[in-house]
Amino acid sequence: MKYKKLLVLIVIMGVFFLALPALAKNKKDPGESKVSPAKVDAAINRGAKVLLEIVKPLKMTLTDYHKNKHSVRTDELILYTLIHAGMQDEPAFKRLLQKVLSNELDLTYHVALRAMALEALDRKKYQEHLRNCAQFLVDNQCQNGQWDYGRPTKVEEAEIITSRPEQKKTSGTKSIKRIRIKAQRKGPAKGDNSNSQYASLGLRACLQAGIVIPKDVLRKAKQWWVVSQTADGGWNYAPRGQTGAQPGQLPSVNPPPGFASYGSMTAGGAACLCIYNFYLKKKIKKDASIKRGLSWLADNFTVTKNVKYTNPKKHHYYYLYALERVGMLAETKSFGQHDWYAEGANYLLANQQKDGSWNNKEIDTCFAILFLRRATKPLRVIITK
Repeated sequence: MKYKKLLVLIVIMGVFFLALPALAKNKKDPGESKVSPAKVDAAINRGAKVLLEIVKPLKMTLTDYHKNKHSVRTDELILYTLIHAGMQDEPAFKRLLQKVLSNELDLTYHVALRAMALEALDRKKYQEHLRNCAQFLVDNQCQNGQWDYGRPTKVEEAEIITSRPEQKKTSGTKSIKRIRIKAQRKGPAKGDNSNSQYASLGLRACLQAGIVIPKDVLRKAKQWWVVSQTADGGWNYAPRGQTGAQPGQLPSVNPPPGFASYGSMTAGGAACLCIYNFYLKKKIKKDASIKRGLSWLADNFTVTKNVKYTNPKKHHYYYLYALERVGMLAETKSFGQHDWYAEGANYLLANQQKDGSWNNKEIDTCFAILFLRRATKPLRVIITK
């Protein structure tokens, strides 16, 4: 009887150990996105073809996000998107690039997106253009640390510090100048958080290209996001510097109508703080405001709407792109129990239109592609000291 029991035990153990490789093979990293890379690539390619058709005649349409004098053209956003879609060899892309280079540096959105596109394309080749973008952004920072739509500025002679090697994974280095700029004028008193978050992305692109931004610009910008954070950990649009708080007080946990936290601004605010902390050499993971912002996103997570916005269907794709940015910049795979990329990507794959666009709008198509491609690079030092 003893031998039979021993034999049964040996058989059971054998089955268990034989099963271990299969269990290990099937076990997935909790953070691994459950998304088909092939489907993502196909969706991006279809969406990019829609954008190429739009830019072929170079008659750019205006987004309906702004029905006033600040109507925003989509040239720069489409260019940036096509770069991440791998369409640089297309004739329509090359024509669009020349158009963007000839566009006036007129509005904060345009300038920031131009900087992002040129840095992604070739930071050394387009460094002078990036210097001009940086000058615009520095000269248009509001006195409270925000940005508004901005106005053109003159570009004076800049100080070239030195040429330093650029870190590359491949063998060899190429030198890149370090160009210092300084503010030439005071900006307006106050702005809004949407322009402000895109200004941070433009500044980051310029910094990555060797443009030295005054530290005061970065400090003032960071401080704005800290003091404008609402009591629940989120952010709102804060038009004209208004957060819903009384003068000298922090935003309330029960803000007046129109000043509650919502998805796109909260994701944008947390991402901005990641950028400013990085370049000010502060610890991102230990920043209390970033932690509160990420907690807000975890508690209110969704990919189906611009959560807690007055009209949740509005600026939905704008929110998704903001979610991608904070996910990449904070280097987090999830918000709470939610794998943000898997949920967002599967939502976008399921909601792509038959013609390849999203929501039948070029701007939403851009935001969808940028999300799917995870276009935002993690924060890393590019220029060596």
